[in-house]
Amino acid sequence: MTDSNGERRERLSNAEAADLGAVLATLVQSGYPLEAGLEAAARELPRGRLARSLAAVTREMRQGRTLDEAIAAQGRNLPEHVRALVVAGLRTARLGQVLEEFVTIQRRTADIRRTVYVSLAYPSVLLVLVVAVFTLFGLAVVPVLAQVVDDFDMDLPRQTRLLIGMSHSGLWVLVANLTVLICCWLLAWLSTEVAEIRSMMNAMPLLGPISRWASLAQFSRLMALLIESELPLPAALKLAGRGGQDADLAVACLAASRRVDGGQALGQALAGLPQFPKSLGPIVTWGQQAGALPDALRTAAEMFEGRLRAQLVLLRTVVPPFAFLAVLWAVLFLISSFVLPLISLVEKLS
Repeated sequence: MTDSNGERRERLSNAEAADLGAVLATLVQSGYPLEAGLEAAARELPRGRLARSLAAVTREMRQGRTLDEAIAAQGRNLPEHVRALVVAGLRTARLGQVLEEFVTIQRRTADIRRTVYVSLAYPSVLLVLVVAVFTLFGLAVVPVLAQVVDDFDMDLPRQTRLLIGMSHSGLWVLVANLTVLICCWLLAWLSTEVAEIRSMMNAMPLLGPISRWASLAQFSRLMALLIESELPLPAALKLAGRGGQDADLAVACLAASRRVDGGQALGQALAGLPQFPKSLGPIVTWGQQAGALPDALRTAAEMFEGRLRAQLVLLRTVVPPFAFLAVLWAVLFLISSFVLPLISLVEKLS
């Protein structure tokens, strides 16, 4: 997509939108002229989508548009909830505080993802190395050893025959492994757009609950911020659902928005949807009755984050031992498959 000046536009990710919000919040709170500050930030940042977006906003402001008009002119390149927060922050004269809290929400989410990636990095590297060693062994070593064993007409154990059979299709095994990795990546990517796939991924052990509680915590905090920014409940629900990367939760938020628009109370609308835990409905109902709905939603977010931390501890506790056992099994399998038969052969010849 290109703008009126013929320059390429790309949709910002949530992380890049958070960085844009951080720049705007800093400029607003410091009192520095927005146009000059955005231009300086665009020049300082490495070339990329965020720098181009800042430059585009600066050009719009140079043409006489206000900040909210310049942000709105970005259209679909900037997430809808970010545009709404900028407009609401300007309307309520709380732009700096609104953007600062939005940045905090996004960075919390990024920290959770980083923790999950770090927890999975070591076991994933181990498993990839095991697959690589098995593939290399099957392609380069097993055929030679199989020829030696075949020359002596040895009675081979079952696991050795299995390994020799696998070596005959070693290239296909490598292709299958690569296909599995690509499919996993595609499923993770599609889960941000397809609700059914996200629902299936949320049912996975360990990673499913982590993804679910992280999405619910982000939704609750973003919803609280949107309500404080004086957005109507149906609109806030839609934007909070779209603000995350959980297609299943986005569909649920859209359904809840329709229910609220039809006259249902927010707590009742959320309680009737399986994507939201049953504990959220009473908390939201209490918040509405007490006139403290944003505070109630932040309390719910803290509760979800507590469950999330428990799942992260479980992930860090369970996954490394399983990876170690997989490596140990691979080593023992290779030893029992070929090393022991070769030792037996050497003993017979000596």
